[in-house]
Amino acid sequence: MIAHDAFQRGEVTKAARKKLTKMCPYYEELTAVFLDDDEKQSLCSNSSEAQYDVTDEAECDSKQLLQSHTHRLLDVEFECKKDQLEAEKICSVALSREKILDVGIGRDEVDRLLPQ
Repeated sequence: MIAHDAFQRGEVTKAARKKLTKMCPYYEELTAVFLDDDEKQSLCSNSSEAQYDVTDEAECDSKQLLQSHTHRLLDVEFECKKDQLEAEKICSVALSREKILDVGIGRDEVDRLLPQ
């Protein structure tokens, strides 16, 4: 919290600010969202650059959130496809067993060729 306050007051080095911006481009934008109203007024009077950075940070956060949701959606879709493939495999084996049994091949031979 102390580092956050120092960062917002501009008391950190440019290198530290640059590193933080690189790690989270939307840091200033996100922090502005979570500040109290009194703190927001003091930040607005300090610099207009902070407001610009705040917008960039919120945009980054929304992109990260979108990427996270997209990744989760792809994971769920992958699991669904695996389950569908497994179901199709089971149905295919069952259908093949039934066809072989209908032709007249013995159950022992079918069990050997296509185990359940």
